[in-house]
Amino acid sequence: MALKVLCTLHARFTGGNALTEADAQLDAIKAEAHAIYGELTSMPMGVIHIASAVRTNGRLHVIKIQTGAPQSSTDSFVLHFWRASYDAILTTGQILRAEPTLSYALSAGLTRYREQVLGKSGNVRCAILTRGLQLSAEHPVFREARAVDLLVLTPPENVAELRKVLGDRAEVVGLPQLDARAALDFLQRTGSNTIGVEAGPSVASTLYGTNSRVEHLMLSICEAELPEHGVGGALPEDAELFAGLRQISEVVRLEESGAWRFQHWQTVESLRGLGESQIR
Repeated sequence: MALKVLCTLHARFTGGNALTEADAQLDAIKAEAHAIYGELTSMPMGVIHIASAVRTNGRLHVIKIQTGAPQSSTDSFVLHFWRASYDAILTTGQILRAEPTLSYALSAGLTRYREQVLGKSGNVRCAILTRGLQLSAEHPVFREARAVDLLVLTPPENVAELRKVLGDRAEVVGLPQLDARAALDFLQRTGSNTIGVEAGPSVASTLYGTNSRVEHLMLSICEAELPEHGVGGALPEDAELFAGLRQISEVVRLEESGAWRFQHWQTVESLRGLGESQIR
């Protein structure tokens, strides 16, 4: 992974023994984040949507997570880096079923970054949105009880059955109106200020449009041409996706699978008060 390479280089140029491995990991994380996003005057807050995408027929589509998907160490870093900044993650049961090895546990280096740089104590909350009962208590996510605080949001009629299935591995809450916006309302009402959206396009797209809820969009765009079976669902049309947002950073990198663009878009409202020198 890119972080391991950075740690090795850091140790080489600092004499190797001058810093502990934990120090090297922390410095490497900060250096990589700066290389991608520039000088962040403050860590983004609010609702952050992260997506790995490819442009097909003029529209951005998510990249399917499967064998043969285009590889990018930077894209992996981006995903894990932002997880360290969240108070909560919003995902879905469909994501868990599609990714049977998925884990939200942070590495030691990112845990240290979360605690020492961001000043965040306690675990990230992981809220899983599901309308059905098809959640397996054996999924790795449900075995991370000490690393992640798990919450299942479901229709009220599913609560009793899911509590039987999951036991004490997750808190199960019934929401009469079950959708992504209601889930964000619940998470914010119960103390989560910075929320990462890691959901498929059909769910994430409902957060755009009228009264958009997305304050930061972190896009990883693969510029390679992918086979049809590697292209997932479409994100909103550009006019809707980027409405009210301004691009504040972009880095182009040559990754394992070719050229990728890493972009940070932010709401115009939240940019007020920033100097032009801080926006690029």
